[in-house]
Amino acid sequence: MAALFGAEAPEALVTPMRIAEMCNVNLDPAGYHLPTFPVPEGYTAETYLRKLCQDGLTSHYGSRAQDPDVRQRLDYELSVIHQMGFDTYFSSCGT
Repeated sequence: MAALFGAEAPEALVTPMRIAEMCNVNLDPAGYHLPTFPVPEGYTAETYLRKLCQDGLTSHYGSRAQDPDVRQRLDYELSVIHQMGFDTYFSSCGT
């Protein structure tokens, strides 16, 4: 960096270090590091995601939204999302 920027832009050597010192980053590989998103009052992340998905079924499938195969697939997908702990992450797509 000094050879590339030192003479022409000495701040290029100092600024990245200042930025790095202001950061608090946890790079621990254990667990998920997803942001949490608020859900509307009266919902949990799980129930809000289910509501969004049910609304989406009606929008995309119309009268087939209540088809047992469609409902079974939705229930399966939501159970996987919930087991993985991603309810909040996916429900943020609806806000």
